[in-house]
Amino acid sequence: MNANLRRANLDHCNLPDTDFTGADLDGTSMQGATFDSRTRWPRSHSPQTAIAAGAVEVIPTAPATSADPVGVAEE
Repeated sequence: MNANLRRANLDHCNLPDTDFTGADLDGTSMQGATFDSRTRWPRSHSPQTAIAAGAVEVIPTAPATSADPVGVAEE
């Protein structure tokens, strides 16, 4: 994987669990983008670099524990 995302606009994107391994993120804009601990970064781009570019780290969402969706009545 060698995505060229140099100077890409990732503003306000949802990036949790995204694999950027091997991507070139040099100069990428991330204002208001969100990422979590599952997001994988290339060696040249750490979570701190993403925060400096305007991204916000969020807590990963746990999977639903119920088989029945909330608010859905059985027929």
